[in-house]
Amino acid sequence: MKDSSTSAVTVPFNGNNLFLVEHNHEPYVPMRPVVTGMGLAWQTQQKKLSENTRRWGTVTLRVTVGKDGKSREMVSIPLRKLFGWMSTIQVSRVKTESQEAVKKYQDECDDVLADHWTKGSLKQPSSRGLPNPLSPSCQRGLQKAIASRIYSQVVKDRRPAAFKKIYSHLKDRFGVAKYDQIPDERYTEALGAVETYSFNGDFLEAEALPEAKQVKVLDLDAWLDMNHYIQHRQKDSRYVLIAPKYLIDSEYRSPTLRLVKEMEAEGHSLDACRLEVISLRHHLSSCISKIEQMMGIAQGIKVQAVSFTRQQ
Repeated sequence: MKDSSTSAVTVPFNGNNLFLVEHNHEPYVPMRPVVTGMGLAWQTQQKKLSENTRRWGTVTLRVTVGKDGKSREMVSIPLRKLFGWMSTIQVSRVKTESQEAVKKYQDECDDVLADHWTKGSLKQPSSRGLPNPLSPSCQRGLQKAIASRIYSQVVKDRRPAAFKKIYSHLKDRFGVAKYDQIPDERYTEALGAVETYSFNGDFLEAEALPEAKQVKVLDLDAWLDMNHYIQHRQKDSRYVLIAPKYLIDSEYRSPTLRLVKEMEAEGHSLDACRLEVISLRHHLSSCISKIEQMMGIAQGIKVQAVSFTRQQ
C-alpha cells in the first residue's frame, strides 16, 4: 500500500535518528532506520515484514525526511506493533557486535517513540477529542485481567516491570496517553490484547519439571531370587559369572526378557530386542550342544585307545 508524501518527525535514539509519521490517525514507524540501528540486515527483515503484512500491519509510505525535503518510500508498521516485531529477534542468534544494540532497542526503543508520540510534537490534536473513554467498570475489568495474567505467569521480582510493559503496550496499541482513554467500544479488543500479550522469557515462571517416572529396579539379589535353583556362582571384583548351561535352561528367568515384557505392556514396541535375546540364547545352546558332542567323541576315542592297550 502506498500513500502520498507525509512529513516525518525525527526521534534521536542510541546515536541514530528514527522517525515517526502519522497515518490513519495513529503513529507509524519507518522500519529501515530501526533495523539498521540494531545492526541487522535490512533485506532479511524487509522480507519478513512484507511477507506477513496482516500480522505487522505493514504499509509503504512516501515519507519526507531530512533537510533536503525529498520524499522516499519507506516500509512502515504501526508503533503498537513495534514491540511485537522486536520480540521476534533472538539476541543469541545475532552477531556478537550487534547484541548490545538489539537489547537496548528491545528494552527502550518502543517506550521512547511512544513518549514522543504522546508528549512530543506528534501529540494528537486536542480538537479530535476522546471518543467515549472506558467506563469505570471496564477499567476495573481490564485491571483485573492484567493482574490475573501477571500474578499467574510472571516471577515475583519482575512483576512491577511486567505491569509497566503491558500498560505501555495497551497505550501504544490504541494510541492513547493513558489506558483509561481507550474507547469504551474497544473494551473487548483491549481484553484480547492483554490475553495475547507475549512476555519475554525472563518475566516467566520457570516451568515445572515433569514428574520423574518410576525407575524399574531388578538388582542382582532379586534376579537370583527369581532363579533360586542356581547354586553355583563365580565371583570376581565386578561380576557374578553364571555358567552357560543355566542361561539356556528352560526354567531360567531372563531379567532382560522380563523388562521387555513390562515395557511392551506399556505400549513400547520391542520386538527387535526380544528377537536379539532369543537368538543369542539359541546360538549359545547350539554352541554348547556341539561342544558336548565334540567332548563325547573325544572321550570315545580315549576309551578305545585304553581298550586297545589292554588287549596287547
